Amino acid sequence: MKYILILAVFWCSQSFSSSDKGGGQQFIEQMAEQGYVTAQFVLGFAYDNGNNVAEDAAEAAKWYELAAKQGHSKAQLFLGVMYAMGRGVPANYTTAFKWSRKAAEQGEEQAQHNLAVLYAN
Repeated sequence: MKYILILAVFWCSQSFSSSDKGGGQQFIEQMAEQGYVTAQFVLGFAYDNGNNVAEDAAEAAKWYELAAKQGHSKAQLFLGVMYAMGRGVPANYTTAFKWSRKAAEQGEEQAQHNLAVLYAN
């Protein structure tokens, strides 16, 4: 698992070329498809920010959701934001609240702040 994380860091920092389908990117995609939560989060983050892939909010939400369902707190946080903003998914405050709460329960301070904002609205 630590090798996935190391490769992910290099890939997301754009140490691989954007045409690197034969190396790091392919490896991350394979690991994500096999259900490795860190790889799913990294792939979601890459699509969310356009790191070595075309920016695609819907694809980001897909990978974040897979990781979030496995309990990845950052994926839960980011997915909650996507639902709150309607970015890549239909805006849905109930679902935004659900994912933000799960992240907050794991100690994600930004999620705790987001919950306060959702409560205020």
